[in-house]
Amino acid sequence: MVDIQWDNAVEIAMHIDWLLRRREDARKEERWEVADRIRADLTRIGIEIQDDPNGLVVESKKSSTLWR
Repeated sequence: MVDIQWDNAVEIAMHIDWLLRRREDARKEERWEVADRIRADLTRIGIEIQDDPNGLVVESKKSSTLWR
């Protein structure tokens, strides 16, 4: 395994945040196919999303090796 560099972790976190914001925008615009595709992409890398009446719940389903 390759050791993760802090810059890479920050970039990955920023990209995940960007995807979550794009998904929220797609949901507001009722672009369900786009929102579902983003959810599927995040699920493949171990990020589970649950839409809750109080907002979005995001969980990492993988260990700390998620970005390795």
